[in-house]
Amino acid sequence: MNRLPHAGLTGRRLLGFALRGGRRHVAVTTGAGLIAAVLNFATPVGALLLIGALTTGRDDLAAWYAAALLAAVLLTTLLGVARDRAATRTQSHMQRTLEPALWDRLLSLDLAFFRRHPVRRLLRRAQGVGLLRGMLGSGGLDALLGALFTALALTLLAVLDPWLGLAALALSAVILAGLAWLAWRQQRHDQEVYESVDDVQALMYPALLGIDEVHAYGAEAVVFDRWQGAFERQKTADDAGLRYA
Repeated sequence: MNRLPHAGLTGRRLLGFALRGGRRHVAVTTGAGLIAAVLNFATPVGALLLIGALTTGRDDLAAWYAAALLAAVLLTTLLGVARDRAATRTQSHMQRTLEPALWDRLLSLDLAFFRRHPVRRLLRRAQGVGLLRGMLGSGGLDALLGALFTALALTLLAVLDPWLGLAALALSAVILAGLAWLAWRQQRHDQEVYESVDDVQALMYPALLGIDEVHAYGAEAVVFDRWQGAFERQKTADDAGLRYA
């Protein structure tokens, strides 16, 4: 099992450690997804050309356009399957590589570290590998490919019409800045939601395991009050975060 380095561990290095030995799957995923995105953009253009050929009576050219469209659709489907399979392999490789190393690092820390941080917070952060896998799943991959394809489209537009390209670039920058601000505001509330969920779990699991003692000491009201406080904080933060979703 590979071990995490003890110094200079940044998010970029952590991602590089997780993808060590799996970059081929990442290349296949990115390449197949990018080609599929280009074909998806070219398909409507080909359909317009096919309609134009049919309306002008150029049957020979229409046959070529129809064959090209059919090939593009089939190739897009095959590339989508290849992309999804490569993405699944990438996620599995990351989990096999990163999660054991992360738990090994956590369990090797001294007791002073555990005294400084609540165990429920450490457990949630250690389980963040699942969140990272989700980010590299289909949704995160589609967002990445969409960003790459948008950059390519803006570049082509700037080559064809510099002023229109600059206007589109400025509009895209404003939209991205607004989305980034909304995401930053929502993240603050999401963090409070996660912490409230941890508080509820840390309270209810021991209470349910020791329900006999809770009844014996008449502590039902105390447990309920603490649960209600944590639950209200969670719902308040959740409602506040939805304003920026």
